[in-house]
Amino acid sequence: MIKTTLHEFPGREHLLEWLPEEEIPDEGALAARVLDALQTLGMVAQPLSADLSLLCCDPESRFGDEGLRPVEAFHHLRIEELPDTVHCAPLFNNTQLATAARLDRPALQNWIERALTQAECAEGRSAGWDSLFIEALRARIDGDALELDDRSGTVVQIPAQAGWIAGPHPAFSDQPPLSISAHNEGGALRLKINVHWSYWSDAQSPGTHALHEALNQLRAQGWQEVE
Repeated sequence: MIKTTLHEFPGREHLLEWLPEEEIPDEGALAARVLDALQTLGMVAQPLSADLSLLCCDPESRFGDEGLRPVEAFHHLRIEELPDTVHCAPLFNNTQLATAARLDRPALQNWIERALTQAECAEGRSAGWDSLFIEALRARIDGDALELDDRSGTVVQIPAQAGWIAGPHPAFSDQPPLSISAHNEGGALRLKINVHWSYWSDAQSPGTHALHEALNQLRAQGWQEVE
């Protein structure tokens, strides 16, 4: 049994950014850049749900205004067979719901592209995305179960399935093992990884070593760490 503790919200943060060198890629290509990063992080954690928010943007500056969103601005995708030990709910009100057998790269890309294509913006504006959140996921552990302690008297035991443990647990519904979010600011991308469970932050833990290896690969792909 692996023992781990819950970090105080929002956990231990890793923040990276990617900046376009010259011409800003289109919204689909920017999303693809983020999905490439998620695929690299897949050695550590894999999505069970995703939340997407859209904006209506100026086609030249590529910046949007939170007050100018399409009618169907928020989208939630989750796997069809969600583990019973996982709490999962849309982050936004009035969200368009969808499911998929797996939240692999093709499923996420098709879902984002479909949302962008179907979004209706006023004349002179084009649909873009500003945020992607991964709040329910499964994370790899070196064991068959994990004991999670919130340091205030609540302890839960969570079984692993073939080396993966899913979260967030209903007892800690806002803190999965890790959470991942991406933000698009006019073509400049920010990727945030918040570690909520100490298995992925303790110095000698296999989870921490795997996360650091994934971060090194992201740096090699052009992502830069933000201090």
